[in-house]
Amino acid sequence: KQKAAYEIYQCDWSSDVCSSDLANRQLDATLVGGGGVTRELFRVESRVPVDLSMRSVHERLLDAPLVLHAVADSAPLAGLEALVPHVSQLAGTLTARLDLSGTWKQRAISGSAHIANGAFTWDKTGTDARALRLDAAFAHDTVTIQRFRMSDGDNPRDSIFVLGSIFKRDSSWQVALRSGATNFKVMDDPRVGSVDAQWELQADGLLSEPLIGGSVTLPSATLRIGEQRQVRRLRDTTSFVDGEIGNGARFRALKVKLGNDVRLQSKDANVQLSGQLELGGDLKDPYLSGEILANRGTYRVDLGALKRTFRDRKSTRLNSSHTDISRMPSSA
Repeated sequence: KQKAAYEIYQCDWSSDVCSSDLANRQLDATLVGGGGVTRELFRVESRVPVDLSMRSVHERLLDAPLVLHAVADSAPLAGLEALVPHVSQLAGTLTARLDLSGTWKQRAISGSAHIANGAFTWDKTGTDARALRLDAAFAHDTVTIQRFRMSDGDNPRDSIFVLGSIFKRDSSWQVALRSGATNFKVMDDPRVGSVDAQWELQADGLLSEPLIGGSVTLPSATLRIGEQRQVRRLRDTTSFVDGEIGNGARFRALKVKLGNDVRLQSKDANVQLSGQLELGGDLKDPYLSGEILANRGTYRVDLGALKRTFRDRKSTRLNSSHTDISRMPSSA
C-alpha cells in the first residue's frame, strides 16, 4: 500500500491509494478526505476488476463485478476548479451518498447528491452564479434533477431553474428537462457584450442530440462587433430533408424576442434593435426567420478626409434563405 497526504484549503486529505490482488485481478482503493483530526468530509471505497499484470493483455478492464461506494458530508468544493474547465471562484458544499455496481459495460448507480450555497464564475462569458442549490437522485439508469436553482451574481432576485430527468431507454440515454430564467445575466464580457435573458425552455429526445424548444426574451443586451469579427453567412435550408441535419443539439421552433433595450455596437455604429426571430436546425449552424427592427441609432461612414454620421430607422425581414446580415438595407 502507498500512503499520501495533501493539504488543500486547510483540509487534510489522506488515501490508501493502491491495494491490489494480482492473482484475482482486482484493485481495491480507498480515498479519505478530512476536515480536521476527527471529521471525515468524504470517503470513497472501490473494488475494481482490472488486470494489472506486467504483460500485454487483450483487456485491462475485466467483465467482473464492479463496486464503488462514495459518501460526502458537507465537503467543500473550493479548490476543485482544476477539475472543471473555464470555472473559477468555485464555492459551496457537497453532501452525497452514491453506490456504483454492475460491470464496466452494465453499470448501475443509486443514491443522492446535494450541493448547498454553491457559487462559481464561468470565465468564457463572465457569468456569475450565486446561491446555487442542487438536489439530484440516482436510481439505476435514471438521474432525476429534483431541484437546480442559482441566482444572478448581480441581482439575487433573478435566477435560473432546471427540473427533469436523464434516463436510459432502449439502450440510449435520453433527456426530459425544462428550464426557466428571469432576467439572468448570461454574458458580461466587455469584448463581446452584455446580455440579460429570461426563458421558458424544454429539452427532450436523445442526450446526444436533444431538441430544444420554447421561448427566450432578451430584455436588455449590448452586442459588440469588433473589426476582427466577421459576419457568418446564414445557411440556406430550402433543400433540407429529415435526417440530413448533423448530430448535436437542435432547435425546434425556438422563439427569440428582442426587448426595447437591445443594442448593436461597433466602432462606427450604435443601433437599437427589436423584433422577433424563430430558430431551427443545428445549434452550431442554425437557420432563422423573422423580423428585426432597427428602431433608431447612428452609423458612421469613413470616406477618408470626410466622415459622415447617419441616423438609421428601418425594419429588415430575415428568413432561412437570407444570405448575409451585413447586407441588411438601411435608410439615412
